[in-house]
Amino acid sequence: MSLALRSRSHRRRTPRYLREKLEEKLLFSCDFRRGTIVPQKGYRFSSVGSFTLDQTDDAVTYIDGSGVMQVAVDNTARIQPNGVLLEPAGENLALRSRDFSVGAVWSVTNITGLKDQTGLDGVVNSASSLLATAGNGTILQTLTEANAEHTFTVDVKRITGTGNIEITDDNGGTWTDIKASLSTTGWYRAEITRTQANPIVGFRIVTSGDKIAVDNAQVEQAAFPSSRIITGAAKVSRVTESAILKYTLPTTASGGALFAETLGAEISSGTLTRGLLYNITADTGGDFYVGSAVGEYFVSDGTETADGNSKVKNVTNAYNSGTGLLPPHATVMAWVRFGFDFDDMPDPTSSGALSVSNSSNSTLKSRLSGGFGRFQSFDATNTADVLLDFAADTLYKLVVQYGYLTSNVLQFRTGIDTGSGISWGTAATYDGSYTIGTDLILAHTPFGPIEIEKVQIYPHILSDAEINALGSP
Repeated sequence: MSLALRSRSHRRRTPRYLREKLEEKLLFSCDFRRGTIVPQKGYRFSSVGSFTLDQTDDAVTYIDGSGVMQVAVDNTARIQPNGVLLEPAGENLALRSRDFSVGAVWSVTNITGLKDQTGLDGVVNSASSLLATAGNGTILQTLTEANAEHTFTVDVKRITGTGNIEITDDNGGTWTDIKASLSTTGWYRAEITRTQANPIVGFRIVTSGDKIAVDNAQVEQAAFPSSRIITGAAKVSRVTESAILKYTLPTTASGGALFAETLGAEISSGTLTRGLLYNITADTGGDFYVGSAVGEYFVSDGTETADGNSKVKNVTNAYNSGTGLLPPHATVMAWVRFGFDFDDMPDPTSSGALSVSNSSNSTLKSRLSGGFGRFQSFDATNTADVLLDFAADTLYKLVVQYGYLTSNVLQFRTGIDTGSGISWGTAATYDGSYTIGTDLILAHTPFGPIEIEKVQIYPHILSDAEINALGSP
């Protein structure tokens, strides 16, 4: 798993008329691949709120849209071809990650190492070359580390020759041939993961005269790789980005009108209209659904009735700026890639994807629990899951719907689209509201790397057909 430039599969295009219809329902959209943030149609904000990332570590890198490694600017999001990249803390245990000419670090036999190559960052002489002066030449670095799962990665490109190029992480106890993955035109990030103490990492060039370019040797105490961390004479750590990347949705439109809730006249008689959102203004206790009370919201299923003691108002603009980013009922979607497999996580562990509170236990998260991979939503009281043994570097469209009635009970549910349309998990009782924070927080407390392509919030309970029309991975 390299979280680098990858080709994207073809996605179905939404018909224009349907796309425009859905745009009219849209409250909030952010496409990180395009760097856009779009409020609800009809509202154009004079600003887009704050976009902050507390990241002041020179070790942080990413791959830009041209496939070139960049060092991130302080407090600036790392936008890769697949979206914004966010990661927990990490450390590169390998020294001289780009300079293979240093004999005090790299032990060589029948190999000449020079720092004379244009690296993954496009900078001349930032990476190294390795030339085999005899068959089976080796270059190795010995690390002194406790027994743990370690992942060794390194960027490689062939310069000359056609022979086997092999990597090891256990002093040659195991050699992995990467010949088939190499070319003279592009970099390949080779990878090995093993549980062991004191890894000894490096190369064997089998054929005399063969030459390769190498860059970004990295060893991490993890079951999977993360973004490249550049080292010199000492190990280098990357600080966590957990719960730092935020959006604060403005409450004032450019025209001066408040982006606020609008209520119709109070309704005190008759049957309510199926599919409309109502705010309860009078309730003797559970009049409209189990546990209903004054001030709560619900989407009618067309069976509830109002009278002198049980009253409601129709919500004609479904967003209330006083409730934070999430309206009383909504469909929330996030297009997400995790940089790890479900079973890389200890059981139980969560990794937040999208949060509206200062906790990973919020709107959407990945989780390993009971031996099963799953995506989960948590409303501060109950959880709604959809089971999936998710895989690294795979795009998923995650969906949560909340605040709708089923058999007189408010519910919410989590769904997933793996490429063939939405599939829902078992619905759960909704307690009435998420624990609202002041920001829309991406990747709160991530377990590993995560790329988020896009986030959308609709203040409506979209149909499956509408959700599918917004595209599959």
